[in-house]
Amino acid sequence: MIDVMDHVNYDTFMQKFLPVPSPTDTQRQQFVLFKEKSVRSTEEFDAYPALCESIQSALDAAAAASPNSTHLLIRDTASWPDTHDVTSRPDLSIYPTLPHVLESITLTKKDTKDKKTADGARGPYIARTRWPFLASTVEVKSKASESAFIFNPQNPEEFLRRTDDGLKALGQLVEHPMLMFARQHLTYVFSVSTFQQYARIVRWDRSGAIATDAFDFCGQNSYKLLDFFFRLGCMSDEQRGYDPTAVLASDTELVQLEQARGAFSAVQRRLYDEMMAEGRRPIYKITVRAEDLIPPERLRPAGGASQTTSSSVVSPPNAGQGIRSFLVGKERFASGSAVGRGTKGYVAFDLLERRFVFLKDSWRTGARAEHTVYESLWRANVTHIATPISGGDVYSGNVAQKTSNHECGEGFPIRTHYRLIVREVGRPLEDYKDAAYLVKYIYDAMTAHQEAWESAGILHRDVSGENILIYEPQTDADPSSEEPLAFLNDWDLCKSRQEMNKISQDHIHSGTWQFMSALLLTNPAKKHELSDDLESFVHVLYWLSLKYHEHSWTGEPAALRIHMFRYFDDRIRRTTDSRYHGGDYKLVTMKSGEPLCTLQGNAPFQSFLRSLAKLCQAHYAYVEATRPPRAEDTKPLKKEDLTDIPQWSFVRRFPRKESSTSASVSTGPPPAYTPFESHEAIIVAFEEVIPTLPTWPKGKTEDQWASFTTYGRGHIDDYGSATGSRSKRSSQESASQRAKKARRENGDETTTSAGTPLPPIDERAR
Repeated sequence: MIDVMDHVNYDTFMQKFLPVPSPTDTQRQQFVLFKEKSVRSTEEFDAYPALCESIQSALDAAAAASPNSTHLLIRDTASWPDTHDVTSRPDLSIYPTLPHVLESITLTKKDTKDKKTADGARGPYIARTRWPFLASTVEVKSKASESAFIFNPQNPEEFLRRTDDGLKALGQLVEHPMLMFARQHLTYVFSVSTFQQYARIVRWDRSGAIATDAFDFCGQNSYKLLDFFFRLGCMSDEQRGYDPTAVLASDTELVQLEQARGAFSAVQRRLYDEMMAEGRRPIYKITVRAEDLIPPERLRPAGGASQTTSSSVVSPPNAGQGIRSFLVGKERFASGSAVGRGTKGYVAFDLLERRFVFLKDSWRTGARAEHTVYESLWRANVTHIATPISGGDVYSGNVAQKTSNHECGEGFPIRTHYRLIVREVGRPLEDYKDAAYLVKYIYDAMTAHQEAWESAGILHRDVSGENILIYEPQTDADPSSEEPLAFLNDWDLCKSRQEMNKISQDHIHSGTWQFMSALLLTNPAKKHELSDDLESFVHVLYWLSLKYHEHSWTGEPAALRIHMFRYFDDRIRRTTDSRYHGGDYKLVTMKSGEPLCTLQGNAPFQSFLRSLAKLCQAHYAYVEATRPPRAEDTKPLKKEDLTDIPQWSFVRRFPRKESSTSASVSTGPPPAYTPFESHEAIIVAFEEVIPTLPTWPKGKTEDQWASFTTYGRGHIDDYGSATGSRSKRSSQESASQRAKKARRENGDETTTSAGTPLPPIDERAR
């Protein structure tokens, strides 16, 4: 995170980011000025009443000066977390004075059993944290060592406190905008951090955070902080960061939803319940421009022939005329980072077709828009992919919504708000019934992957457990409902063959860390190739085997946790290139020819995993044989080194043009063969066992990782670093620049995540 934080002087910040007039002298007379004695308390709680009183006076003055703006109020929420969400809560929270918000944040008598608090100085301001309604936050610190920032107005260049306590405080501070972005439809967020009589104002968007220099809000500059809150109170909702294309659903639209509910299938009723979240989340209407709708002709293969039922999970719908509107409620998943792509996913109700669809919201860089990838895949007749309904950048009027921190600070990428809506609402892969279903679902995803590569020249580059989804028909009349199907999702990180040929060795990878190949993790400078994606499918199987099937570590959670972390998460950030390196244990496993775990009670599944492990072993033997020779080892790989690879027959379930590469591992030049040079060998491994799947043992265990409460998944984006509290950097940065920055920020020390919780994944929890 520290890589995408900067600071500017107060006047520059206010001029750029708060485009409303400053208060007049007459308006300032309504302010209750801060008193240094009141805010310089040794206990943070003691400072809350004075801060609330003064800030509220500025917000009230703004309401009088700008009656068309939504009135704001400040509340002390430090002791009352959101009962429907995480336990994290801001010290002070700014809310809009809307009836449903006031009802939601008001404390009950049960909440205020502590009479000392309720009847004391804090009493008039206490309220509950409600992340779906927060407009801004104030973080209060009474000890300098516990603050993320350095507050020294005499030396503006001092910015972040890079101590252990300071970085911990930064992680807590970042969590607030992260949760606001996740729970609301926001383009940016303001927050305030104080230490005694000093403050910084911070603006967060998906490119990073930019703060004011520290200032004294009790001395000669006593109006600075109150001027900020006055101007915040005078701004429109859009100026405060609310997305104007997402508005609260009207009563009429909610009635439409309820009327449709009477005809819902069982699947649709479940999707409805997920979206409504028992009334704990407001329902928004998201409007899509007519030009973003995708007509059926853009999805037709060359020649105009319609696709078969195996080409996509459903046929393309007829595009409606004009704008389309969709209702959304609780997010199905949301980024665990305040910066980056910030992907969120929603089960959405299509008001035109009166059915559920899936809406993906993200902030992209200059990469290809994902809906254009889907159009290419459909035209190439690729199977087992979703059906795009609309896709495009999000506009406020005639202007695309973009991050703007780069206009004021250094090192910020430009991100553009983007939405994709697809017809299918998939279920998480982890919902599979048993190992047989799991193998079939991954085979479906691999089919999509192969066809995309061979027919469209597109490589997915982010194969993960979250990007393989189970297709679930919404009506019994769906022609695909008889066979379990899955589809490969999230093509936003894909690249074409031509793009991959242009990628330099110094390119920074994108993907989900836990499922990336051992070669990519141990050598971040390596180009991402087809073989890396194929290996990722194996890691998905290993991931779910450890989680939902009996194995040698079942019943030993401590040992399982260590094993899981070593294989999937261990990493170190090297200051030589400022990149994350890892995968050592994964590399050893790949070379061993044995699966990651020994399953118990499912011999067919164990045998299948072993066959995949042998393919991985052969691939890594090839890598060893073809890398530049070392003095101690120049012996090339020989054909007999591959004798453990089983020789399978080749029976394809979905007709497809034959590859020029033989599926048999026994053919081809012995020194230059890898079973991962094409899809054939691994596809054959799946097709060999698919006829036997009905005979495999049924069932799976409960989640064996449920007790790993600190566990998260780390995603690597185009800036080459993990999301969450980990840092990001521009892909344009040279290796020397990255190394210089790393030495400056990390004291030229490496850090490792071994045995520590990873930041939450930003993109991938479906």
